[in-house]
Amino acid sequence: MLESQLSTNKESIEIFLLEDDPILSQLFSKNLKKSFQKLNQNLSIHCFTNCIESIAALPAGCTPPALFILDVLLVGPDGFTFLNEIASYSDLSKIPVIIVSSLNFPDRSYESYNIVEILNKTTMTPQALFSAVVKALKMNGHEGLDG
Repeated sequence: MLESQLSTNKESIEIFLLEDDPILSQLFSKNLKKSFQKLNQNLSIHCFTNCIESIAALPAGCTPPALFILDVLLVGPDGFTFLNEIASYSDLSKIPVIIVSSLNFPDRSYESYNIVEILNKTTMTPQALFSAVVKALKMNGHEGLDG
């Protein structure tokens, strides 16, 4: 069923959210959907608790999501394993990634992974996540979004 949603739902912006905390996953998803409704934009967020599920949800020939929101500390393979995996696919490697993590990241470039924003889970606001998503989607060719 997910395959048909990904490949045929052109009116909705697709986002993959990889977060192993179900409460945070639900909170992020709910706040983003609510904010996008105010923009009259349909947003479809597919939540995954691990990297393996998210990669398996991308069958050959489907339309890839517009954005990945990624926690780095996941159960099983971590977020960097996910980044390395998607970097090996020409279509997936172009998708912007927003990292939402409680880890502190050194000041260095993550452009090779197409990371467009790193947000600290412990200090970010719902508005900061929404702004980062709008910015990333505009970079990925989604016009008409006003954050």
